[in-house]
Amino acid sequence: MSCTNKGNQSGIQNGGDGEEQNGMERAWGPAINGMEFSFKFYSESDKDRIGVVGTEVPHPGIDGTQNVREFRYLRYYQWIYFMLFFQAVLFYIPKWFWRLWEGGTIKNLTKELGDPLLPDNELRAKFNSLTKYLLQSWTAHDAYAIKYTLCEFLALFNIIGQMFLLDRFFGGDFLSYGHKVIQFQLYEAPWLKANSTVYLRGDPMVMLFPRVSKCVFRKFGQSSALEIHDVLCIMAMNIVNEKIYLFLWFWFILLIVLTSLSLIMDILLLFSITVRTHALRAQFYFVDKRDIRILMQKGSFGDWFLLDLIGRNLDNVLFKDIVSEVARKLSDDYTSL
Repeated sequence: MSCTNKGNQSGIQNGGDGEEQNGMERAWGPAINGMEFSFKFYSESDKDRIGVVGTEVPHPGIDGTQNVREFRYLRYYQWIYFMLFFQAVLFYIPKWFWRLWEGGTIKNLTKELGDPLLPDNELRAKFNSLTKYLLQSWTAHDAYAIKYTLCEFLALFNIIGQMFLLDRFFGGDFLSYGHKVIQFQLYEAPWLKANSTVYLRGDPMVMLFPRVSKCVFRKFGQSSALEIHDVLCIMAMNIVNEKIYLFLWFWFILLIVLTSLSLIMDILLLFSITVRTHALRAQFYFVDKRDIRILMQKGSFGDWFLLDLIGRNLDNVLFKDIVSEVARKLSDDYTSL
């Protein structure tokens, strides 16, 4: 069996064989067990063809048309939650790459330094070890920072790719789904709410995720003649699906905007010492401005990135002392600045 939907028609067709059984439910059991769902959206040109619910048609998208060429197939219905799981796996890929490439570097560098109960001699030893590492590896962290930037690019590509993947999965209208809902709620719904049947005619959520479909079951009877049963099928999960994917549409747009802004900021930080200096000052206002200026003038984008991560994982006072110590040892003429 396959579930179909046309501009004026929703339908489910099934081919099956078997002997007549007592009771309609038993007769349709094999057909229902072999059901295959499919779906395709309404187009904008279909709106005027949707009959008035309650007078012309029983539900939006359902009428008496038998022309298979006008059916629209519902291919997504039984695969939605598999798709959600697949999307979750795709979203984890950038994080997996970063954890692989990062290798626990920040955790190892700041390990136990945030412990307020750490004895003074051990704290001093770890403090010296961290400052020594920073001095010896200064200007050698660009590859580390570039890997993180690549993960951000991968995350952006992942989000955009999922938008197009869902657009194909739903038959071509997911990219405009949220926009159509906004447009309908702002410009059409206020004028149509007085008549609920008319209100449903142009609702993009109902068009994309119909609640009711026309079901056509075909099976052979006792005389080997083909019997056709025409009923309505409830697409119950579409009441939830429409809201899940409306949320995902807005969430994807928000992620695309925020990730794009983050990448633009990374590009500015990569090429501008001034931007890196102001970024550290804004994040760590308690650190001496002269120390930050020295480190940024003598360092690179990778050094800024490493300091930023270390500062986010250490106590403010301890991080200030580390920056001052590294700046003092890197500077040949500290007071000239």
